[in-house]
Amino acid sequence: MRIFISSVISGFEQYRDAVDTAIRSLGHEVIRAEEFPASDAPSRVACLSGVRDADLVVLLLGERYGVALPPADVAPTHEEFLEAKGVKPILVFVQQGVERESAQEAFISVVESWDKGRHRRGFVDAEELRSEVTRAIHQYELSLAKTPVNPDSLFKRAIQMCQIDRGHRGRGFNGQLTIALAGGPEAQILRPRELESEQLEAEISKMLLFAPHSIFDRTLGIKTRKLGGLLHFRQDDGRQFAISEQGDLIITLGIVQANSGIPCVIIEDVEEAVRRCFLLASDVLDLIDSAHKLSRFVIAMRASDLEYAAWRTRAEHAASPNSVTHAAFFAGGEPRPVTLSPADIPRAAIGYDASMMAEDFAALLQREAAGERRGSE
Repeated sequence: MRIFISSVISGFEQYRDAVDTAIRSLGHEVIRAEEFPASDAPSRVACLSGVRDADLVVLLLGERYGVALPPADVAPTHEEFLEAKGVKPILVFVQQGVERESAQEAFISVVESWDKGRHRRGFVDAEELRSEVTRAIHQYELSLAKTPVNPDSLFKRAIQMCQIDRGHRGRGFNGQLTIALAGGPEAQILRPRELESEQLEAEISKMLLFAPHSIFDRTLGIKTRKLGGLLHFRQDDGRQFAISEQGDLIITLGIVQANSGIPCVIIEDVEEAVRRCFLLASDVLDLIDSAHKLSRFVIAMRASDLEYAAWRTRAEHAASPNSVTHAAFFAGGEPRPVTLSPADIPRAAIGYDASMMAEDFAALLQREAAGERRGSE
């Protein structure tokens, strides 16, 4: 395994050497800036290339942030983190008992919001850091050996869940957006008895109705049922939320705006609805899988029953609420599920990158609605 050491260099040499020793003691290859061969390429390019070549990144955070540099306008260590997050596993080690620069405090907050402390450890001196790094890498190796993630399996499961018609449209249900999140490595997250528990049902119902990013209507009641290894929550207007024993999630919402003018899909509303679904899903996963057994997810989405609904921005609809060009409608044929590329993402991205992914999924759904992918085949 190739492991990249990311940190400031000046004044942090003893800690980088301690990590180097830990990595080599386990028989792995070290990638560190000090050992890069002479090259015409800028050091920034070499370091980011090192991150991309690595299988694992060890991030060391002390008191100093470093100098923010263009074009990213962040310090090199921060840019290495941005290059790795979502693509490479990151082990984070934060120096304790030091007075940090304000920029470093802000950076650590960013890292913690991404990782939520699962892989974050503290250290005081070089010897403690060496020991903690050795332990963390060994635990990471064990997790890979025990339960490898199969992205193809997650992809197939997400697509399948996204295409299941659960047959509940509800009163005035206009269009249907289905969001499926398939998690891995495959494991039983909830025992059958846990899935049946009234406490779990009550806690998720509360989140659906009253969480800061709730997706259910507080004026409507919630109906629940257990069927086929799934716990279902639904409302009479068609909203649905389901959770499986494996920690998979399925969310269904109506997405057609019919308050004024012609029925249409407002793109900004779709982005906001998807963002809220991601944030809610992240919270539900923290509730049912606090040990983070599920580390990666494939998300698939499908918009259906929208053959005669135009996709428009708010501004476009306000400018012409009662008319629309034919090109704004579905191009014919039932739209297929869409996924990101690559499809599998780290679990932390569901909450951390909720807004960005919501924008991307809305764009993919609109392309599918316009028949762009079908027309290219």
